[in-house]
Formats: sequence, C-alpha cells, structure tokens
Amino acid sequence: MNFKSFVYLLIFALIAFTLNSCGFLFPVDEVVEINYIDESASNVATANRFDVFHVETTSDYVNLKYKISNLYNNDVYFIFTNVSVDSSRSNPTVDASYSTNDAPVNSVRNTEDINELRVVDNYKAKEFNQNPSKFIDFDKIKSDNGRFTSRTLLNDYVGASQIFYTTNSTTEGVVRATCRSCREVTADMNKTKTLSIYVADNCWKTDGATDKKFYVTKEMVETLAAKFLSAGPGNDIYDWVTGIYGEEWGVHDNRYYIEPNDNITILLCDIEEDDVPKNSIVMGYFHSKDSLIKTEQTGFSNQRIMFYIDAVMFANHTTADGKPGDGVWQITDYWPQSTISVLSHEFQHMIHFYQKFILNKLQRSSEIWLEEMCSLVTEDFVSNKIRANGPRGVNYYDPTHGSPGNIYGRLPLYNEYDDDSVSTWLTGDDVLRSYSSSYSYGAYLARNYGGVGFFKLIVQSPFTDYRAIDDALAKSGYSDDFFKTLQNWGAAVILSDLAASEPYRYNSNNAAWMTSDSDKGVSYELGSINLYNYTRNGQVGPYIYKYSPVGLERKLRSLNSSSNRFYLVSKNAGGTLERTIKLDKNVKLTVVKK
Repeated sequence: MNFKSFVYLLIFALIAFTLNSCGFLFPVDEVVEINYIDESASNVATANRFDVFHVETTSDYVNLKYKISNLYNNDVYFIFTNVSVDSSRSNPTVDASYSTNDAPVNSVRNTEDINELRVVDNYKAKEFNQNPSKFIDFDKIKSDNGRFTSRTLLNDYVGASQIFYTTNSTTEGVVRATCRSCREVTADMNKTKTLSIYVADNCWKTDGATDKKFYVTKEMVETLAAKFLSAGPGNDIYDWVTGIYGEEWGVHDNRYYIEPNDNITILLCDIEEDDVPKNSIVMGYFHSKDSLIKTEQTGFSNQRIMFYIDAVMFANHTTADGKPGDGVWQITDYWPQSTISVLSHEFQHMIHFYQKFILNKLQRSSEIWLEEMCSLVTEDFVSNKIRANGPRGVNYYDPTHGSPGNIYGRLPLYNEYDDDSVSTWLTGDDVLRSYSSSYSYGAYLARNYGGVGFFKLIVQSPFTDYRAIDDALAKSGYSDDFFKTLQNWGAAVILSDLAASEPYRYNSNNAAWMTSDSDKGVSYELGSINLYNYTRNGQVGPYIYKYSPVGLERKLRSLNSSSNRFYLVSKNAGGTLERTIKLDKNVKLTVVKK
C-alpha cells in the first residue's frame, strides 16, 4: 500500500469512527437484559375425560416451574397464547434438557404458495369501506357549500339499461348492464322491498356469444332473486340476515350519503374480467362508495344500496375440481350454490357498514378481520336455511362433524396455519389464511357465547376492533374478555374431537344442531366441528408441535399477536409431569389434559 492510499484509508476510518460515535452510522441496537422472575404453579388432573387449566402468573417475564400430577395414561398439551393485539412475542422455551426435534405431531407444514381456487373479497373495496375518509376529502365537500348533484330517483324496470361504476373511479371498471329482474315484495315485518338485478351485457346469454365460458340466463336471474328476496316472512336471505343484524339501510343524518330507500340492487358482472380464474376469485363484494351522494369527488357512486356478484362463476355448472358435470346449470351445482353463500356473506357487509359506520356516526368502520369474521359466521348461521354449504365444509343438512378426510370449507387451511394472528389481516395469496383464521375463531365464538344475539351485538357495537367483542361479551353477561376467549379457543381446538361444553365447545358430537334464537324469535342452527376431520396437503388435524425445547425459537417464527401455538408435551403420561417454561410478556399458558 503506497503512502497516499494509506492516508485516504486513515481519513475514511476517522470519518467513519466519528459518525458512528455520534450515532449517524452503523447503529448498534441497545441490548436490554430481561429479568425473568421465578414462579411456580401446579395442577391436579381429575378422572374426567379432559381437563383445562389456565395457568396464572403475576410477572411480565416468567421462568415458570410447572407441575401437573395424578396423570393416568394421558396426553398433555401446552397452548401458548399471545394476548397482545399488535405485537409478536418471543417463543416460549421448555426445559433445556429436551432435544431440538421440532417436528409437529401431524406432518411437516406445507410451505408452497396457496394456489387452489378459493373465494375472497375485493380488497380495495374493503379498504374503502373501512375508512372512506382515506379516499374522500369530506372537509373539501363541506367547504364547497353543498355542491351535490341531485340524486336521480331509481327507475328500474326489466329492460332498463344503465352504466355502472364498479370501482371508486369513473374510468376503470365501467360496466353497461341491463335490468333483467325487478320485483317488489312484502318481506319480513311487512316491509315492502324492491330488488333490482342487473346483468352486464357481456355476461348475458345471446346467440353466438363466445367471450365468456359461461353466460347468465333468465332462469338463473329469477332463481337468484327468489333466494335473496321472496314474498312473505322468514323465507329468504334478506329475512334471515336482517333478522340477525338489523336493516341494511334506513334513517340517518349523514348529508354525504343517500337518503333512506327500500331498493337493493345486485349487479352480476365478470368481476375483474377474468372469466373463469385459475386461482383466488372475487365472487362478490359490497362497496360503500355506492351509498354516497354524487359530488365532484364522488362521481363513481352509483347512488344505490347495492353489491356485486360474479356472473361467470354464478353461471358455472362445473364441479368443484373443474370437471364438466352433467352440463346443465342447476342452483345445486357447486359454484351456483357457493354464490348463494356469498350473497349472505356480502349482505352482512352491507348491513355492517350501515349499522356500524352510519348509525354509530364513526370515523371508520370495523377492522377487516372483525368484519370478515362476521360475514363468514353469517354464512355458517344461514347455511341450512339457504341450502348452501358454508365455510364449515360439511353438507348444509348435516349437523354432525362430518367424516374424516374433509378437504372442503375454510378449516383445512386453518389447521395448517393455526398459529396465525386473528387480528392481523394478511394480503396477497396469504389472505386465504386470514379468512380461515377469522372463520375458525368466529365459529368458536358463535358456538360458545350466545350465537346470533352475540354477533348482533358485535355488529351494532360502537367499537371497531377487538373491543367490539369485549363490548358484546359484557352486554351478554360474560366475565371473559377478548384475550380470555383466545385462550379458551385454543383449548377448544385441542378438544374439538370431543363433546366439550362451553366455553370449549366446537363439537356436540351427536346429530343435534346447536341453536340460538334472534330477538325476532327465529332459530338459527350451527353444525358440529371436529378439526381432526380436516386434511390438506397430507396434514390431518391441527398443526401441533411435539414440544418446545430451548433453541426452538430460532427455528420458528415469533409468536404472532392474538394467536395460539400448540404443543404435545407428553403422550400417555402417568404420575407427575414437571416442566420449566420461559414465558415472554403477554404470553399465557393453557394446559390441556386428554
């Protein structure tokens, strides 16, 4: 090295040292030593078929010496629950003497992308519904001194043509459609309602049409209309879903939204113009932008209480795996039947927006995970009424937990990712995991905390996050809170092959429905769930680790917020079992003996 190079190198080193000492370069995270407090706890197993022990600790960071005695040929499970709603936690460790074998009981988790054809919602519509102010400058509208266009009264009749905007844009997603059904009926509670069904012109069956694989016909439209709204009480999706949550639209004093009216519009179009997709499909969505009065900012509003259904998939008469079937469309075919379930799902979104956002005069509507949970459970509540298999994945007429090897519904994917966060909504292909977690948790709540009455309280609560569940629990007379339900849910997962009682009930283990009544006196029925009956990619039942040794935290993701992780600590144990467990802040331990 010559002298000049040495000088340059010395100068660079001095500059780097100076910057680093001032905190500008190469920052070093401050290492905070955590002091784990020694605590002990013990339980005595009973002769019952199972025991659940929620182990109480008093410190934030605990080195817990735990003992369970009186075991007799029992399996012992540890469930670790992160009760933080917004941050992950370090994985717990159990006994340094253990080996580092972290294989789960059932199989190795599949790490491939989730690429099967599954139903999802329109994420952009979700974002808008959750927080319209993110997209609309309401303060600017206020300063414009009411520069609203007058609302055009609906003039729907069969054959009427109209331009619809399917996104919050006037240049994208523009659809010309024709009204193919318009019915005014006296529905539940003697309310007169009008249902208008428009079909995109490029999705309507005409001679020589070849752009779409499947086209909508008059028979399909009238079948859909009858499923959603029919004359008389208690015989359609409208009656059954409003019977749980309340009206979809009505009196309000928000000057930016259309006035009360009794018309609901369904637009059948090829959502995303993807014909028959090969991956995830948006089969329907509700977009609250249509409830806005038109202004210079909101020219994309259709000024209707409406939602969107995918026309091609509704007309699709192939089987679930894409085989031709008998070639004749019937409402009982897989995709038409799925569309009926989607109708109830999207209708809950419509009601949710009015009940939560408009009536409570909130700045934003529910967090996505909470609202999706309500829609998924709505499908569950009305499954046997609308005669469509819902997210449970068992035939709508079957109240039992079904048969082993079940690959249908949302629960096979939940089993594979049963330690996902409930309160964090994933995106991209991973969003399917969030649907599965939200349904699993919601299905648990519905079967243990009052059914339809409890979910009505969630939807009508003025809270938009986990506190809506706390609010519903308190109003229903329960002492549990959201965090305790997470722990109870974890135990219910492990016990789902047994007939456990509340608050650990997934499975009645017999041929009887689990029922709850609305405040209108209508009974809703839920079937049993046995998570060990579901399989996906070779995994059978919940994803359960064998145990949690020291060092395992380096192999696993951290413990997600609002999540459970399951461990089989000992199989066929007898006598006394003792373990030392290191618990991070907000991590709770539940012990299940089977």
